[in-house]
Amino acid sequence: CNETATTEIYTRSIVGSVRCVQETGITNINDDIDYSPWLGPNWKTNKIAKPAIIICNHMSWTDILTAMTTDEFPAFVSSSHVKKIPLVNSVAEAIGSVFVNREDTNSRTNALEAIKTRVECFNANPNYPQLWIFPEGCTTNGKHMLRFKRGAFETETPVQPIYLEYYSPFCSVSYDTIPSIPHFLIMGCQPFTILKIHRLPAIFPTEFMLEKYKEFGKTKSEIYAEVARDIYCTTFGLKKIKSIPS
Repeated sequence: CNETATTEIYTRSIVGSVRCVQETGITNINDDIDYSPWLGPNWKTNKIAKPAIIICNHMSWTDILTAMTTDEFPAFVSSSHVKKIPLVNSVAEAIGSVFVNREDTNSRTNALEAIKTRVECFNANPNYPQLWIFPEGCTTNGKHMLRFKRGAFETETPVQPIYLEYYSPFCSVSYDTIPSIPHFLIMGCQPFTILKIHRLPAIFPTEFMLEKYKEFGKTKSEIYAEVARDIYCTTFGLKKIKSIPS
């Protein structure tokens, strides 16, 4: 957990098709990332194995495709509308994804229970697939970060933060107001798209965190979630926002 991996994916349009070349390097980040302002001075003494939950910023439909090419090959917490997408729904169900209808209180409650069950299963069997969660709940533009929803933090267990950083010369992956198929075709027509995947050390709740940042929320999970967002924003220079501007 004291390592980060940066993966660069160069996507080029070649005779109407898309070729991806992936290069991966792992560098130690003990000197680069210091969680002591959030977790306390002794945070490094806690050796965290692979956490059950992965959290990640969310910029585009491409994020899921990206995650499925990583070594983790996780399941996802996904919007229930994914069940209506041919082929994608079959893959999502096959890997054990958790679906949630954000407009339905019962669905949100069931999703929280499913997340807790997944954590228990993973703790009992570390070979169980990790669960990849986008805690913002929707996509943003890579420059701002919405307040995290509490689902990923409700179990108060360690989470593995991942940050996706894209660069496209013309059409951004975050332009998801464009319908999916035209967006996919436009992205494929670009000379390249560069993606860097940053893996940070695991974040976990501590008494130091809960006391120092108690103004962040009314419950432990709310404080934990906001501290995680604060770490992202401080580390990657993101601006906190409460909602997406209309």
